[in-house]
Amino acid sequence: MTQSKTKQPNNANRGSALVTVLVVLMVVMSFVLLLILEAYQYYSMSGAKQYRLKCEELATTASHEIGLEITKPRFASKEEEAEALADGKHGLWFYLRYNVGQANWPYFDNGSLAAAGSGTTEFPGMTGLTGSTDEKTVSRTFHLSYKIDDAEKNKLAAAGALGVVSDTIDKVDDQIPDDVAVTMYWEPGKAPDVRNGSKLHVQVTVRMGSYSYSSAQVYLLTTKKYPGTLGTGTMVTANPATGVNPVGNSIYEDEQWIWNWYGSE
Repeated sequence: MTQSKTKQPNNANRGSALVTVLVVLMVVMSFVLLLILEAYQYYSMSGAKQYRLKCEELATTASHEIGLEITKPRFASKEEEAEALADGKHGLWFYLRYNVGQANWPYFDNGSLAAAGSGTTEFPGMTGLTGSTDEKTVSRTFHLSYKIDDAEKNKLAAAGALGVVSDTIDKVDDQIPDDVAVTMYWEPGKAPDVRNGSKLHVQVTVRMGSYSYSSAQVYLLTTKKYPGTLGTGTMVTANPATGVNPVGNSIYEDEQWIWNWYGSE
């Protein structure tokens, strides 16, 4: 088995790298603009009901979009996967590819991992895996604020994007959440194949004032050998500068990953 070598960056950077990957995802969704344009239909409601419904709607929408980013990539070959990584596509999917099943992200201990690092003959497990029965210990969370500053409000108004005058835009700001939090943790598949059968738990929580709403989904990982490959255990390493591989992990290039939605929590 051959393994490429890269310089290992400081582990302290891994949290900020996750934020970078997911922020890019949310920008692509044009989430902020969507919030603004949808806000007006709630003006006739009472403030309490308005916030509750908005939190639920936004958490559900964000959860759905993140789910698509996890399950949509279906690469037919290792070359197609490598090309997508080089093009900067599917940042969240590649973050999972380079971090789930690795020592730098402890797993949620569900009792199924008999021997860390066992794996299969073609794709051995990674060494140094650790777990915990405490979800908070193994979870990774990032927070985003969608409050828009005055300059951006004026820019939108000048462009006619909202079709309202500037004093009305101040009311729209009240419809934007104070915080959107995305929390993820993974649990391993049944031994000996640690990665195949892994589950990823993703919870999106939207908070507006004293109200919040969470949408939690579970995704199941299926791994197998790419068609036409030997499955020799050859490993590759993505540049940590891409943001998807903050600690310089290596992965099996012949191993095909497919995520499917497993259910709601």
